[in-house]
Amino acid sequence: MSKDNELDWSLIHKILNGTATKKELAKWEELTRQQAAYAALIPWLRRVEIEQQDTASPFYAMDAWQDFKTKLQAKQRTLYPPNVFRLWQKAGVAAAVAGVISLCWWLYPSLKQSSTKAIALVTYTVPNGQRKLITLPDSTQIWINAGSLVKVPVEWEEDSIRQIYLEGEGFFDVRKDPARAFVVHTPEATVRVLGTSFNIEAYHRIPVAVTVATGKVQFSGKGGQSVTLTQNQRAVWIAGREEFQTTQTDASLYNIWREGILQFRDEPLPEVIGALERRFNVPMRVIGDIGKDQYCTARFEAGESLDNILESMRHIYGLTITQKEGVILIQSRQAGK
Repeated sequence: MSKDNELDWSLIHKILNGTATKKELAKWEELTRQQAAYAALIPWLRRVEIEQQDTASPFYAMDAWQDFKTKLQAKQRTLYPPNVFRLWQKAGVAAAVAGVISLCWWLYPSLKQSSTKAIALVTYTVPNGQRKLITLPDSTQIWINAGSLVKVPVEWEEDSIRQIYLEGEGFFDVRKDPARAFVVHTPEATVRVLGTSFNIEAYHRIPVAVTVATGKVQFSGKGGQSVTLTQNQRAVWIAGREEFQTTQTDASLYNIWREGILQFRDEPLPEVIGALERRFNVPMRVIGDIGKDQYCTARFEAGESLDNILESMRHIYGLTITQKEGVILIQSRQAGK
């Protein structure tokens, strides 16, 4: 194929975001006249861009890519020459992930160098007040807690490590595959397993913690230190001291949030307030220094109202709790005097 007939991804990027000039649009029209197979590319990208916003289905991006790839494989020999198929295949990867428009531009360099394969990621964002269950192509299940996000590849190579990225909290039930380890990356640590179930807490400004429900995991901090955990063991990575704190525990206490139950066990009061803010999707602001040397052990069943929880905390910890312009203000009674 001549260079005049090659896909210009910078031009496609402009067409998708509405910044292409008349001259550039005319260039695209001429290209589609010369290569009829390109004509459906822009409409298809726009359709997937719309459909991928439907987060009710956790596999919107993967399903779109698999469907598109299957159709292309069926038509490859009859409709499109091989070089066109390869370009469309890469276009499908770009379009099948969240943020289609920007990723089309991101993939452009890899199209020029076919030997380098870009890794396209799907991002699942779970806002405060919600929880989400997703199932990966290898049948691994991930429960994502409120205020969290998980990034997973659109596809895994058959012989590659299964790598994903977590910010926030998630419970993982990993399908065992001795040939391919499963690695979870967080901003401060990584967890490596072959097949097990475990909970990871990796919210911003809170120490990363891993609690193993079944099997065995390797938990590594940024400094290179690591610890191996087995069933009912929990480790917290203290980044400032570059060390782990490991304890025996009942792992079910740390994944019961999947059932809507709030369970706290000797947790600092500010972290409890943060958990309530994420669960009920209500902004909270701490005034002054509260929670110093104060820890919470409590269990609140699914459906318990925020008002009842805050009322119990007000009595137990001597707090003044008010609401102003939709924000819950929490302070000690002494600070309010």
